[in-house]
Amino acid sequence: MSGEKSTSETMFMNLNADEAASEITEIESLCVKCEKNGITRILLTKIPFYKEIILTSFECLHCGETNNQTQFGGKFQEQGLQVKLKVETKKDLNRQVVISEIGRAHV
Repeated sequence: MSGEKSTSETMFMNLNADEAASEITEIESLCVKCEKNGITRILLTKIPFYKEIILTSFECLHCGETNNQTQFGGKFQEQGLQVKLKVETKKDLNRQVVISEIGRAHV
């Protein structure tokens, strides 16, 4: 067993900007706006400091509806993580924060 990879390791590939995403899955799915079929693209990947995630992107070629989602795809930790940011200048607020659907952000 020590030489085998876990299911998580084989399903979720490391995100690499230098390589094309070859593990994207495309499925036909119903558009909630026009009720015709659109395309959903799914990518299972690992992002450093965020663990495994599921990226989904929907596009309807009939009405132009789009939808993008990021979902946590791994195991939840038993204990959480607290990160504090001390804002001293306006530039300190110039950042993007990614949190899971159960995460909280306080200002």
